[in-house]
Amino acid sequence: MTEQERKEARIRKTIELSKRAYYEGLEERESTWTEFLIRQLRFIRKRWWCLQLLILAVFWKILYISGSNPEACREVSVLMPLFGMVLVPELWKDVRYNVMEVENAACFTLRQIYAARMTIFGLADLLLLTVFFAVTGITVQVVLADFIVQCLIPLNVTLCICLGTLCGHRFHTEYTAVGFCIIWSFVWYQITGNEQLYQEISETVWAGLLLLTFAGLLFIGKRLLQTSREIVEGQSVWN
Repeated sequence: MTEQERKEARIRKTIELSKRAYYEGLEERESTWTEFLIRQLRFIRKRWWCLQLLILAVFWKILYISGSNPEACREVSVLMPLFGMVLVPELWKDVRYNVMEVENAACFTLRQIYAARMTIFGLADLLLLTVFFAVTGITVQVVLADFIVQCLIPLNVTLCICLGTLCGHRFHTEYTAVGFCIIWSFVWYQITGNEQLYQEISETVWAGLLLLTFAGLLFIGKRLLQTSREIVEGQSVWN
């Protein structure tokens, strides 16, 4: 072996040792899932949750004033799509500021970041809605089971629209998502405002629709995680 070959061999060995030391250092500093969620929580603007809380407060106030009027309960449920639309600015933050390439170059993948954000949004909204339904059930004379169905169906469909638009390739903008949500709000208002049509829909059908929306939400959320490797133009940013 010549002197040049020995130098090249030492250089390759040094590179391999450096790479090994780098990855070992990353493993030592690797965060747990809980720590990762807490870090992602710091990047989420809390004003959107305050706005969601305000929407629920307005929702409750209308119900409290109207009492046990079932028509008012159905019509006011049109506010639930607005509750879901509030998350649009945070979900589209990466696209709007063109930072997806930066996040893809970080230690955590974009898939992990989206998973963390959806987990945080889900837990926060679950807490808000649980408190809302509990307070409403105590202070307002409504059939809580029907009320939950009337609220969760439009909310779940709204979330499906937002997540589905985010992981799509043809209509990948927050304005498209908001537009589809507004159309869905109008459709839901027409359904709940039509007394004859509403009475023809049985409780079994409503329960089936609720389960269907949950299934759709899980499917679209999974699809978003699977397609999170692609940027807006559809080009892969890593292998």
